[in-house]
Amino acid sequence: MSQAADERYLTFFKIQLESKMSWGPCSDWTNEEYMSACRQILEATGVSLSHTTLKRICGKVRYDNSPSMTTLNALAVFVGYEHWRELMNAVSNGKPVAKRFRFSRRTGWIAAATVAFGLVLSFTIIKSGELPGNISDQVVFTSRPVTTTYPNSVVFDLDLAGISSDDMRIQQYWDPTKTISLSPGQTAATGIYYLPGYYRASLIVDETVVKGHDLFLKSDGWIATIGGDSIPNYISEEVAIDGKITVSDSIVNIIADRSKPTSLTYHYVAETGIDADNFQLTTTFRNTLASGPSVCKSLRLLVLCTKSAIIVPVSIPGCISNNNLMVSDQYFSGKENDLSAFSSNMTGPQHLRLSNRNQTLTVFLNDEEVKQVPYNDSLGKIAGFRFAFLGAGEILSLEVNDGGELSFNAGF
Repeated sequence: MSQAADERYLTFFKIQLESKMSWGPCSDWTNEEYMSACRQILEATGVSLSHTTLKRICGKVRYDNSPSMTTLNALAVFVGYEHWRELMNAVSNGKPVAKRFRFSRRTGWIAAATVAFGLVLSFTIIKSGELPGNISDQVVFTSRPVTTTYPNSVVFDLDLAGISSDDMRIQQYWDPTKTISLSPGQTAATGIYYLPGYYRASLIVDETVVKGHDLFLKSDGWIATIGGDSIPNYISEEVAIDGKITVSDSIVNIIADRSKPTSLTYHYVAETGIDADNFQLTTTFRNTLASGPSVCKSLRLLVLCTKSAIIVPVSIPGCISNNNLMVSDQYFSGKENDLSAFSSNMTGPQHLRLSNRNQTLTVFLNDEEVKQVPYNDSLGKIAGFRFAFLGAGEILSLEVNDGGELSFNAGF
């Protein structure tokens, strides 16, 4: 065992972990409790640990190798230290006092973006690398969708090249809790995707990403869903009606009659070929819900891209605290920033324009410039759009220009 993973430091960590979770000795935890702890570590730090790894660290199962420094740092942050070295120093100096948890700016916005939006992003912090002896060159990891409708199952074809680890899994997309456990010698696995999108699937062995590939699950034109991103309700009726993207009054009434605020989302995912770092998007939309519990009338426009995404909110003024803006690597929480410019009374058609030039996105709402956002990491190509209304709404127009030419028209 390395000095960093000395037993006395791990013992102190276990004491702090048990105190934080209040579930008793971790040697007595159930499998579900280990999985819950891993989810909480992910939400707090942005680092994905498997429950098997946490079991090894806590001594639930035998493991002779040392945890990676990425893992150790995540554990230290979770129990209130800046990093593992600070935890070690506290123990060595005889001052092993548990400290209040602190979010770093980066892990904070990663976790917030992940939890708040359920995006198809690859921001999970996992150690990348190769297995010893370039075994990863021999590993086969490919995928193929079963259908073009949703929900849609995907078959992953595998050749694990003699890997005998007991910690192998497929991470289906950005959410590390959406994983598929693998056994040595397994040649196929399947997963379910409930929404179209541009995903990044990864094969992970002992916390290392061995192989990964893009998984482009397209929609057949526009589709609509009610509810969350995990298992939504699909609207089977035609959504393009009378020259606009909308749903029937009966669907709006269903949303109004629900006891809790409910979202209506329109999805369009396809190869556009549009440079996401150089485009102009104009759209007109309208919120159509007049009653019900969804009092915070709002829209989240998501521009799905091959490398990241853009999220632009519009809400009524009283609900701006719920707004969150994201452009590639830049994130602005409505809890910590004044996003009141992204508001309107939402009583009639609203006009939204996005202009992206030289990796600076400018947002206009009802012909008024509301914000400029420079960003660092390229967005790639535009892969689709989501219009997520809290309550109900309709899209009256949508056009995207790439370099001055009309590149995309919503087709309604």
